[in-house]
Amino acid sequence: MVLETFSNPYKAEAHPAWLLLHGAIYTLVAYLLSAWLWPDYTSMVFVFLITAACIPLLYNIIKYEEEKDYYEEKEVILLKEHSKAVLAYFLLFCGVTLTIAGIFLFAPEHTLYNTFDAQIDTLQKINPHIQITGAATEVTGQSSAQLAFFTRIFLNNMNVLLFCILFSFLYGAGAIFILVWNGSVLGVAIGDRIRVGVSQLGATGVSALESYAVVGAHTIFLRYGIHGSLEMIAYIIAGLAGGIISVATIRNHWNTRKFERIVLDSADLILIAIAILFIAGVWEAFITPFFY
Repeated sequence: MVLETFSNPYKAEAHPAWLLLHGAIYTLVAYLLSAWLWPDYTSMVFVFLITAACIPLLYNIIKYEEEKDYYEEKEVILLKEHSKAVLAYFLLFCGVTLTIAGIFLFAPEHTLYNTFDAQIDTLQKINPHIQITGAATEVTGQSSAQLAFFTRIFLNNMNVLLFCILFSFLYGAGAIFILVWNGSVLGVAIGDRIRVGVSQLGATGVSALESYAVVGAHTIFLRYGIHGSLEMIAYIIAGLAGGIISVATIRNHWNTRKFERIVLDSADLILIAIAILFIAGVWEAFITPFFY
């Protein structure tokens, strides 16, 4: 496949910024193909197509990271090396998420629900007080107490993290689907929020360009960007941990003295992921409300 040519883990870690463009290309191609060939199932088909495009590169990155575990002894150096892979993953999925947000933002209003019905339904299940109607996000009730809200989102995010570990262990690169799916949901949330903000700000006489700039920056960096990025990084780290163990097992490294080092390294990654999820939950529940 043509898109599989973007699968060199060495280049990805050396020049991670290019993965933003890769993520955008994967997403645009997947969206156009799914909207053209499967218009009634676009919301899920394009997620699968993005996943298929990402698998070669991300699986090669996992194998590369497992090799580092096998030959490197010092944990501090290993974690520093793994951070290169995490950055590569993160920028790729930033490209996916922001492109989906752009598609949602500029797509014809009457096509939004048919195109993103699965993502919209998921957002409304996460927060039943929010209704996305195609052009606006309406709050229909009061949110729960902040501590209860924190507990709910942290436990929900922990479930996602556990699935990332499990899917990566069982399928090697299985967490990619979960990451792409979460990226698509986040992208729809960002796109919808910008639509609402631009509409409200435009009614005050502010120009369209200024509206998109102000609302877009505010939405991406304050409302969703910080805690959303932390959650995505935690899922990536967890998926990397599960994938490293999976690759080590496939390569029969489990019967070597190095396997204990690999398991301990993966355990450290999982603990780091849980700590990041906790910080993300605190930010979303207790800090983000100050801005809204």
